[in-house]
Amino acid sequence: MQSPQAISAIERRSYQGDAEALRALLYNVADDLYAAALAASADEATAMDLAQAAWRRWLENVGRWRCRSDLVGWLRLALWDEIATRAQPELAEVALALWQSEPEKPVGLAPTVLVERLEQDLAAALPSIRRRASVRRKFFWGTMVFITGLVAALVLIGVEIAAQVATSQTRQVAWETLQARVQEAHLDWNLRDVLFDLADPQGTDRFAAQVISQAVLVLEEIAESPSRPGRQSLNYIRERLAGGELLQRLRELAVESPGHEHRTLMQATLALEEAQSL
Repeated sequence: MQSPQAISAIERRSYQGDAEALRALLYNVADDLYAAALAASADEATAMDLAQAAWRRWLENVGRWRCRSDLVGWLRLALWDEIATRAQPELAEVALALWQSEPEKPVGLAPTVLVERLEQDLAAALPSIRRRASVRRKFFWGTMVFITGLVAALVLIGVEIAAQVATSQTRQVAWETLQARVQEAHLDWNLRDVLFDLADPQGTDRFAAQVISQAVLVLEEIAESPSRPGRQSLNYIRERLAGGELLQRLRELAVESPGHEHRTLMQATLALEEAQSL
């Protein structure tokens, strides 16, 4: 008789369809199976039939989810059911009690012919047991792959959402900083003063007047928009600055202008370049 730990190890391997483990389990329980069946039978032939019927029913369930542990216990239940069905429930209880009573466990060697019949049943059932074990393994690993993929997808989605939130927050901080600088420096007013100081806005300074007027409108939109600008305000600013033509012209005017006008035009250019990147 092997130790409970050894039996548990054999049971685990048997559940996975290991032929050697199943044969070891058979040789380990054959005597107990026969002795318990004999306790509820009138003769040896009936006991062998009961033992074989219980063994076959047990083999049909090895490898199924409801029979994944304590395989010997499931064999006892199979024998109990066979005895209760063919004889009487009282005799089934007696047989089960005798098998489970370690100190007074009935001693009886299973006949060789019975062991051979049980071996033949095991050989016939082995392909089905292995097939069930293979299906379980595929299901387990398929489930693991699915869960791993799902977790990875959720992580990627979380990273993407976090990146979008971080980008949005960064853009919001940049907008608030730009807006505060435009408001504190009164860039829209100062640039309008440069426009008013043009000598001939309808004639020789007409090009400069157009460029500065467009820049003033964008700066006013920045200064007067709420701290969290709406899509309409952002679209207006992007449309005005699209292509960089306005910025290029404003930069050229800044280079050509003297003193105060140069400084104001450069400040406006830098502010609009920052707005273009938002």
